Amino acid sequence: MQFEILGPLRVIDAVPVRIDGQRRRILLVALLAHPNGVVATQALVDWLWPRRPPRSAQATLHAYVSTLRRALEPHRAPRCPSTCLLTQPTGYLLRVEDDELDALRFERLATDAKPALDAGDAERAYQLATEALALWRGAALADAAHVDAARGAITRLEELRLTATTVRIEASFALRRHLELVPELTGLVARYPLHERFYVLLMLALSRCGRRADALAVYRRARAVLARELHVGPGRALQLTEAAILAGEIE
Repeated sequence: MQFEILGPLRVIDAVPVRIDGQRRRILLVALLAHPNGVVATQALVDWLWPRRPPRSAQATLHAYVSTLRRALEPHRAPRCPSTCLLTQPTGYLLRVEDDELDALRFERLATDAKPALDAGDAERAYQLATEALALWRGAALADAAHVDAARGAITRLEELRLTATTVRIEASFALRRHLELVPELTGLVARYPLHERFYVLLMLALSRCGRRADALAVYRRARAVLARELHVGPGRALQLTEAAILAGEIE
């Protein structure tokens, strides 16, 4: 069985498995956000009813768990215990193999990409980061995007996605693929206007494509955004990149 949470929830067991109801979907997302770990009953209540849980919250949660078990194990005999969604003294645990959950595969690939880049293997770093990023189909934990309890898990995955994106771009630079990076970096600068590293990389890509004036315009834009939003000047990396472009030192 395959579980996907890097976008809207999807469950596939040869064919798509239907998970009906928003709260049942959120429940499964909450369990998948903590694979192979016990998620406390109260934590799940917070996921399902972020503002005011009903008095019957725990009983309703138990009913949702039973429904999920039937969806995930349709051939399990009545009265036989579940082998994947387990009741624990303090909550529930969903057993998931590393290759069954897209988030676990993504983390493994993304975590391996940075050491490969640091070791000078740009091709392997590029392949690992590209494979990791290809697993994303939208926003992380999209079904629970409005749930406060989900923010920590969402932020962690999005930060790792940002790191993997940076590694892939750095690897592309090492492989001299500057031209193809300009459109992507332009979009990343717009999406992450306070992320100085993307400004630096866009300046380098433009300069290496012979667009020196455009590269310097990016520096001015970064300086203006940082001053307006954070009341700070450009960081050292931005300053050094501008100086190198002005001196004609970028090859």
